[in-house]
Amino acid sequence: MFIDRLRRSWKRCAALCDEPGAGVDLRTVFDVDTPEDHHEDRWLDIGLPTEDRCVDALPLPGPARPGRIYRSLFLETPRFLPWLVERIGALGATIQTKPLNTLEDVAGLQEAVVVNCLGFGARDVFGDSQMQGARGQLVLMTPQPMPYVLQHGWTYMFARKDALVLGGTFEPGVTTPTPDEHDCRRILHTHRAFFDQSLTEQMT
Repeated sequence: MFIDRLRRSWKRCAALCDEPGAGVDLRTVFDVDTPEDHHEDRWLDIGLPTEDRCVDALPLPGPARPGRIYRSLFLETPRFLPWLVERIGALGATIQTKPLNTLEDVAGLQEAVVVNCLGFGARDVFGDSQMQGARGQLVLMTPQPMPYVLQHGWTYMFARKDALVLGGTFEPGVTTPTPDEHDCRRILHTHRAFFDQSLTEQMT
């Protein structure tokens, strides 16, 4: 069921690559082999990422780094979400804002279909004590062109029109939105060390 939904979502999103302003495109991903791999290869082996191949040395500066190269869909959310809202309006729909504090509030909606997009708020509204929040932190740098997405372990880097995005953290049980300065410095240090080591070893 999950793979079927992945395939259908990929097909719908891929069709948006030709939509001006949607912020959807195909990007090359350099995925470095690390002891702390962030994913299972089986999700890459179902045929969705294109041009997928394993290499002994990724085209990065410095020492040979084995890994995987593939092309995958990229949704630039600061562009995609305003485009989506505009499309909703063009189809004649209206957007209303109201608090939903209980399941009775949800049941009282007049709409025939309700999609649960409450995120962490669904825990209280639906009484789901098993739902656990997790914080993810990013560092936003000055926008600059970058022809690929870099993934090494739990750390990653990609370019948007408004920022160069460095990630990241995954903190189960942490729900405060306040950024942690220590984590931000660690994210910066990890990325700098990755490229500084490459350039240093290349020069020696």
